[in-house]
Amino acid sequence: MSRSWSEEEDRKLIHWVTLCQKVGLAKKQVFEKTAEKIGKTPNSCYERWKQIQSAPQETLWISSKRFRNQWEREQKQLSERINKLEKLVESQQKQYETLLKENQKLKGDMKFFEMMLLEEYHLLLELLGKRNHARIHDF
Repeated sequence: MSRSWSEEEDRKLIHWVTLCQKVGLAKKQVFEKTAEKIGKTPNSCYERWKQIQSAPQETLWISSKRFRNQWEREQKQLSERINKLEKLVESQQKQYETLLKENQKLKGDMKFFEMMLLEEYHLLLELLGKRNHARIHDF
């Protein structure tokens, strides 16, 4: 017979099952990942989850003030982290757009200078042709 679940294990179970479900894992994967994280078997996690889900609302320890405070702290930390990541993504997107514009400008400049060089080259060939076999290099 397996040992009973502690309040901390219940909290972790709820946390990991909820997180894995939000990510979109399949039911089996949810309980496998949760079991791995809390050191229980997937089946025991599933059975405990069913017990928690079917318990009358007023008996659930989830309603305890301590759990709610911890949950709120975790939610606040996650929210702050999400905000930081969103700002980073926005900053990276702006930098990407700036670099893309700069790249397009440099490509245009390069084409311009290639055309100028080609014109200079043709002009030089034309000048050399008028001088009848003039040498570019002396050997």
